[in-house]
Amino acid sequence: MEYFLGVDGGGTHTRSLVVSEDLSVIGSGFAGPADILSMGKDSVRNNLVHAIEASLASVNISIEQIVSSCFGMPTYLDGVGTDEAINSLIKKVFPGLTVIVNDVQLALEASFPMKSGAIMLSGTGAMLMFRNASNEIHRIDGWGELAGDMGSGYYIGLKALQTAFKQFDGRIKNKKLLEAIMREIGVFDIREVINHSFNGSRKLVASLSKIVCSVANEEDAISKALLEDATNELLITIFAVKDLTDSLPIEIALSGGVFKCSYLRERVEKTILADKDLKLVNSEFDNIWGAIFLAISNVKDRRFLQDFIDKLRSLSAHHK
Repeated sequence: MEYFLGVDGGGTHTRSLVVSEDLSVIGSGFAGPADILSMGKDSVRNNLVHAIEASLASVNISIEQIVSSCFGMPTYLDGVGTDEAINSLIKKVFPGLTVIVNDVQLALEASFPMKSGAIMLSGTGAMLMFRNASNEIHRIDGWGELAGDMGSGYYIGLKALQTAFKQFDGRIKNKKLLEAIMREIGVFDIREVINHSFNGSRKLVASLSKIVCSVANEEDAISKALLEDATNELLITIFAVKDLTDSLPIEIALSGGVFKCSYLRERVEKTILADKDLKLVNSEFDNIWGAIFLAISNVKDRRFLQDFIDKLRSLSAHHK
C-alpha cells in the first residue's frame, strides 16, 4: 500500500492529511500558522512537524511509508525572498520526494481538479489563481500587506484598526467599532494595541475583520463601508481574470475566511452572478485535498490521479 502526504500551511493554521492510494486510510493533523515572514523559521518548522506527526499517529503510519508529499506554503513563489528558506526548512521536515507550491494553488487544485478554473482566496492575505485550458497557471495579487492582498482579512483588519483610532481621538464620532474591538481584544484603552501583540502580527490584525463583519450586521454604517471597500477590491481582482483568456465564461470559486462574512460574500456573489463572462461554482473538495492531488501527480500518471479523484468523489457522495 502506498501513502501520500499533503500539508496546507496557511497564514492562520496548518493542516496535514495522510491518505492511502485506495482511500481506505485517511489521517489528519492540525497545528499553528506556517507563514515564515510573520512566524519565523523555527515556529513554522515546529508547526509543520506537529501537524504531520499528528496525522501519521492518527492512522499509525510512519513517515518512511510516505511515497510522495506536497506542501502548500504562504509566500512561496511570491518573489519576497523566502523560497530558499522554505525549501531548506521542508527538506528537514520531510526528506522524501516532495513538491512545494504556494498555498493558494492547493485551493485551485481542490476546486478544479484536472481542469481549468479560477479560485479567489481571501483569508489573512488575498490572491486569485487561474488555470487555463492549456494548464498554464496565472496569479493576480497576493503580494503581501505592503503591496497588495487587497480585500483580505489583513486589509480589512488594518483599516478597522485605523478607523478605531480615528474614533478614539474624535475624528469620527461614531464609536461602535472602537468599542467592539476593545471589548474583543480585552483592553480598556485602544492605545494599548500599539505595544500589544498586534504589532507585527498579520494573523491578529486579520482577525479584526471578523469584528467588522459582526458590527456591520448590527447596521453600523462605518463597518459596512469597510466591507464594501473590501468587496470592491476583491471584485477588481476577480474581473481582471477575464483578460487572461478568450474561453468564456470562466468558472470561479470563492475560498477563505473572509468569505464567511455573509455581508461581504453576498455582495461578491451577486456581482459575479450578474456577469455573463463569469460562472460562480462551489469548490469541489476541501483545499487540503489539492495537496494530495499534487503529491500523487508528482509520482503517478494522469490516469492514476483521475481514478483516485473519481474514488474520492464516490466516497464524498456516499457520506453526504
